[in-house]
Amino acid sequence: MREPPLTGIRVLLTRSASGNEAWKPVLEEVGARVSMLQTIETVPLRANNAIRAALTKLPQADWLIFTSAAGINAFATHASTVHVFPKVAVVGTETAQVALAEGIPVSFIPTVASAKALALELPDPSDLEILTFRGTRADDVLLEGLRVRGAHVTDVPIYDTQLLRTPDEDVREAIELGDIDVIAFASPSAVEGFRKRVG
Repeated sequence: MREPPLTGIRVLLTRSASGNEAWKPVLEEVGARVSMLQTIETVPLRANNAIRAALTKLPQADWLIFTSAAGINAFATHASTVHVFPKVAVVGTETAQVALAEGIPVSFIPTVASAKALALELPDPSDLEILTFRGTRADDVLLEGLRVRGAHVTDVPIYDTQLLRTPDEDVREAIELGDIDVIAFASPSAVEGFRKRVG
């Protein structure tokens, strides 16, 4: 029997606590030896005028877009009374699973889990009203890609990504000793948080 493709490879995950826990069994299933370092924490924003206004727009929107599980979780804290949704697009299968768990039906997932692919592949967004609920640190790749294709996009920050800063000497030492083969990053914020915690 063939060995799993990552047998013996030592991987360090650097996401949020929940993100690390989500990836850990997937990598272990293909043979990796997984360590985890939490570098970021996502915190839902308190209700504000922008969030309230966006929620009132939901019935008129053509698409609702989420680019992360954190965005869905934060949305759910503000939209507990929402039961009817426009078509929903998410960035990937992990995000889709979180949406379905929150009772949010998913109509579209791009072929590649990235904001760029989502902007390029969303079916004919020209002149459509689109709401996006994202983090305060999110870049403009999705927004620009959709607007170039003629969409009317309202972008609503709904959670903040906070960097963890407490140094982790054990991880630093493991890297220096060559006990980590691969460091996995899923966002620019994770890179920043890693630098704060490890240097």
